[in-house]
Amino acid sequence: MARTDHAHHDTRRLAERPLSARRRAGVLAAASAALLAGAAATAPTASAISYGSDAPARAAPWMATLAFSNDKPLTERGYCGGTLIAPDRVLTAGHCVMGKAPADFQVYLGADKLSRPHGPAHHVRGWFWHPKWREVDTKDGSFAANDMAVVVLDHPVRDVRPIPIADAAEVADTVARKGTGTLYGHGATERTDPEKGGVTDRLQQGAMKLLPPEQCASDIPKNSVGEADFCTTGVPSGSDAAAPSVCPGDSGGPLMVSTPAGREVAGVLSAQSGDGCDGSVHQGQFMNPGPWRREALRPNPELAPTGELRVTGTPAAGHRLDAAVDGLAPKSAEVRYAWYEEKADDDGFKYNVPIDGATSASLTVSKDLVGKRLLCIATLTNPAGKVRLQQSVGAHAS
Repeated sequence: MARTDHAHHDTRRLAERPLSARRRAGVLAAASAALLAGAAATAPTASAISYGSDAPARAAPWMATLAFSNDKPLTERGYCGGTLIAPDRVLTAGHCVMGKAPADFQVYLGADKLSRPHGPAHHVRGWFWHPKWREVDTKDGSFAANDMAVVVLDHPVRDVRPIPIADAAEVADTVARKGTGTLYGHGATERTDPEKGGVTDRLQQGAMKLLPPEQCASDIPKNSVGEADFCTTGVPSGSDAAAPSVCPGDSGGPLMVSTPAGREVAGVLSAQSGDGCDGSVHQGQFMNPGPWRREALRPNPELAPTGELRVTGTPAAGHRLDAAVDGLAPKSAEVRYAWYEEKADDDGFKYNVPIDGATSASLTVSKDLVGKRLLCIATLTNPAGKVRLQQSVGAHAS
């Protein structure tokens, strides 16, 4: 599945693609370890806690479901999990918001059954990443260090009590003694046909043993696991029971631990190891939000930039196309442009490669681009995060 062509690899990470073409987004048999994001809007498929159990009704009112903004049923729109940590804050994985604008997704809370959410959709005002978020690429998949983000809702939630973030020292103690926690998530399970898409209606839970960074699986890059982070293996519910395991689609979901103050969130699910999802040999990689707690809850945070990419001009040979970001906020955000052309493998797999020298807002359509699909990507960056907007056009002769 992995490709060695550098231009192809870079573009595949930049552009939103259907599930079947995105290692980060779904269950791919060839992937040995990868980030566990939800599916792209065009093909919503995800997986949840394999061999987990149904969470008791209303056991997790703070559990958040990130869902694409469209008219499909919530079971077909959910793509990542999260945790309500303040009336207007949802903690999730950083890659769950990568390349998205606030209008692209909504947040639902406490949905024991996605077909019967407890309340309406909460709209998103913006989000911000962990300041040291960075992608870590390997031949086996994509990972990220400090893979956390906070989604800021447009209105505070008054009828759900937020869950506290566990103190970093408490989490370190649990890891040191290889204690256990409980992971929550929606998605397909071992009983679900992944070819049919969608996610599991009922919220799942599974017991996980916390392991120190040095005991993370070999296919989880060491430079994606911080000193305070940890990995997990599933704890069977009985001698004859299968071990629960994380799966793609559980990204951003919380690992809860018991503390003297009650249940608190100790980890944010980022990635998994191993092929498939079943069995205790497969590990989950978790980011520890404890060291970031003060910043995640700070008042009036700076938000990642937003805007709408617009491409004007005639997509014909000899003519010029011009790209611009409308409604850029904040206006101080840096904007970079890049243009790509679509190509296809012998098996019909389509991908994008950079057009040489096309790194400005304007592109003159050359004759060799006629008949091809062109893609413009605008990357908006400020200290709170990075957003990639894209727009495609078809080039013709005249």
